[in-house]
Amino acid sequence: MPRRRLTSFDGDSPNIRAYPRLNAKGFLQAAESGLNLPALTSGSASDTFLARNNNSTPEKQIDGQRKLRALYTEHGLGSGPVFLFTAFGCNCEGDIPVAKAMQRAADLVGVC
Repeated sequence: MPRRRLTSFDGDSPNIRAYPRLNAKGFLQAAESGLNLPALTSGSASDTFLARNNNSTPEKQIDGQRKLRALYTEHGLGSGPVFLFTAFGCNCEGDIPVAKAMQRAADLVGVC
């Protein structure tokens, strides 16, 4: 069976793609389905957002992304997009300093 690419498109902005953000279990289930998955690395610049929405910390976030990256490699996926959430402000924390957002982005890119 040919592999289908797993993305969706915003109808108003056809050049903008939305990728599913999967945990390890979701990734493995999707991989078994025959879908062509992106090697997505993502995280938040906001400590408060991580704590409230993900019950996580910056360190746990990076560790989780490293584990997903290992799964991607095991399944033959190369590098993919890196998304940084709350880089331009957070509804929980307010403004995010540029230096903090840049450091979190660098940490995520370092996982790849």
